[in-house]
Amino acid sequence: MPSTFSGLSVASSALAAQRRAIEATGHNIANVNTPGYSRQRVDLAAIDGSSIALHAGSHYQAGGVDVAAQTRIVDQFLVNRVNTERAALGLADERQVTLERLELAFAEPGEFGLSSELQQFWSAWDTAALTPEDEAARAALLQRGAAVVERFQSLSHEFDEMQGDVIQRAEATVTDINGIAHQLADLNIAISAATDAGTVPNDLLDQRDQLVRTLSEHVGVSARTDNNGLLSVSIGGAAVVAAGRVNEVSLDTTNAGGVVLRIANSPVPLRPTGGRIEGLLQSTNVLIPEHQARIDALAVQLADVVNSQHRQGQDLDGNAAGNFFAATGARDFTLDAAVLGRPRAIGLAAAGAGAFDGTNAVRMAELAGLGGGPDDAYRAVIAELGVAAQTANQRLVLQESLTTQFDAQREAVSGVSIDEEMSNLVAFQQAYDASARFLTAIDEMIDRLINGTGSVGR
Repeated sequence: MPSTFSGLSVASSALAAQRRAIEATGHNIANVNTPGYSRQRVDLAAIDGSSIALHAGSHYQAGGVDVAAQTRIVDQFLVNRVNTERAALGLADERQVTLERLELAFAEPGEFGLSSELQQFWSAWDTAALTPEDEAARAALLQRGAAVVERFQSLSHEFDEMQGDVIQRAEATVTDINGIAHQLADLNIAISAATDAGTVPNDLLDQRDQLVRTLSEHVGVSARTDNNGLLSVSIGGAAVVAAGRVNEVSLDTTNAGGVVLRIANSPVPLRPTGGRIEGLLQSTNVLIPEHQARIDALAVQLADVVNSQHRQGQDLDGNAAGNFFAATGARDFTLDAAVLGRPRAIGLAAAGAGAFDGTNAVRMAELAGLGGGPDDAYRAVIAELGVAAQTANQRLVLQESLTTQFDAQREAVSGVSIDEEMSNLVAFQQAYDASARFLTAIDEMIDRLINGTGSVGR
């Protein structure tokens, strides 16, 4: 026959299990606004009474209840997808920022853009053609030429500043990546120690997942957990975090082929997929140099076209005109020494036509409409940049939407619902009260058995 005293074990296990469930519920409520927190659930399991009632014969012996596990509610697929989308968002954001800055540098359309300066430059030739003998008109033309020079040089200077800024941001991002990698390694060690000690490191696991999400915004990573619960993180196939070890990444700005990311001084550059660092590398290696090269080519083209026409004219003193511009690129684009500070040396007249002729100036002004000329080339640059910037904006909006959706899905699975937790709290509290009442009943039964047996009639 089962022992009455066994009820004490059942009641004690019930109280302990319901108290553990109440504590877990309270922990969930306390962390409802904690970033990255995953709600926890206490899984209860019945204790097999047969292991207790070895001498109970054929009678059933209740074993009570035990806490089988305290589980984090996590959907690993959603966790991985959120990391992937965050990496794509970091890349899209950096591309959009760079293309927006390029648009601001060109300042088109607007009165300070190169297009406006070119229009005024061509118009100045038309104006000078009306009074070619007037040195004031010639001086004004030189001023318009100097304004074009200044705009080219200003663009080149702005590109240089953008490059420097992008490099600084990339270096700061690399510092953040290494800092997070060390935190992940420290958490691996702490999680391993907690597991060995028999405790449940759920909160440490949440912190680790949150760090991986943050890291994914900086650089696309591949994260894997081994059978011991230790996380390994790799970038472009190279391990950055392995258990408690870290291989730091660095930015190599001396590489002949462009700025690259390296790991632990490896001669082989990393090829990150996604994250802000990839966007920054694309900016410094592709987007900015590409537009610098096109402006350099435009400066050379403008100088060649203007110089070719200018050399066909003669200056105010009847001499053959020389070059008007000198350039090997936008950075060194300048007025040629033949005309710099010398308005009389401008070749407004056709060769042999005399001081009062403005034919060459008219022909120069007509270059504004030259098919495939500098103006057409510049408009093509601006149009292509506009399309690229618009595409980047649309991509960023779409990626923000995707990231928000998957964040919401992950939160729906792992996040804390106050309504659900309050409902659970009531259920566990009632179960705890009932367990306490059951313990009281067992206590009364034992008291009666011990103190009341054999005392009938007293």
